[in-house]
Amino acid sequence: IAGGGAVGIELAGEIREAHPNTKVTIVHSETRLLSDVYPEKLRKNLEQKVLAQGITLIDQDYIDVFPDPLFVTDVVTRKGKTIKDADLVIQAFGSRPNTDVINTLGAGVLTEAGHVKVKPTLELPDHPGVFAAGDIIDWHEQKQALKSGSHMSVVVPNLLSFLRGQSQKKVYKGSTEMIVVPIGRLHGSGYFGVLWGVILGDWFASMIKGKDLLVDMSRKSLNY
Repeated sequence: IAGGGAVGIELAGEIREAHPNTKVTIVHSETRLLSDVYPEKLRKNLEQKVLAQGITLIDQDYIDVFPDPLFVTDVVTRKGKTIKDADLVIQAFGSRPNTDVINTLGAGVLTEAGHVKVKPTLELPDHPGVFAAGDIIDWHEQKQALKSGSHMSVVVPNLLSFLRGQSQKKVYKGSTEMIVVPIGRLHGSGYFGVLWGVILGDWFASMIKGKDLLVDMSRKSLNY
């Protein structure tokens, strides 16, 4: 599994639970699982639980070439490590945001990773009246659909103020980081970025998300 974020961890746990004799390896670009948005304590906690499930971790490395699923054998990482006799390679890292059209505004509007540079008002620097929200913005936070509501609570009033010729008073100060990462049905960790940062263990991850990965809740929210 290429990518040790929440998706990669959850997928590894699901595979190990359904097929306990299957060898699973996570290749992750950072020194710990998840990203540095989250505290070291949580990342270390999840790493220990992943290893306890017999999942192999290769950190600070990448898989650059994804072989044909029908003809996978050995997989070689960027640093030359060989994962032998692989049956399947799964991409579980984030993709580049679809922001190429914003380049029409001129040079310097995007970061090297393709995210849109914004001021705390979520307006683009040097482009009055142009706002951005969602996963495309360059903000040090985990990309989650949940945060889009917080973005829009800043963008909408500021956009209306701009149209009225008034100063923009709403600023985005970030959102509280929250995540639940199950490792199979019975293990995992949850994190709430309040107070000193609250980390909850297996029982919480299992109760909240481990049983069905919130599929039933998502289905109902989409009226499906």
